[in-house]
Amino acid sequence: MQEIQQKALPSILTINDFCKKHTFLTPSALRNKIFYGSQNRMDDFKVTIKLGKRVYINENNFFLWLDAMNGGLHG
Repeated sequence: MQEIQQKALPSILTINDFCKKHTFLTPSALRNKIFYGSQNRMDDFKVTIKLGKRVYINENNFFLWLDAMNGGLHG
């Protein structure tokens, strides 16, 4: 019998909620990074989730991407 492993649910935030929680980015700066996601590898890390017209940020993937863009300082 297979055991079902539970995964922790990712923290998904709107752009505004993400920026309220993490004040180092403004909503417009984050939108700019999302717009250029294919060029800055944000798309590779699946940072954004698009649901209809809304865009959500996967908080964990954002910080994995940020760490990778800074040379993997924490890994």
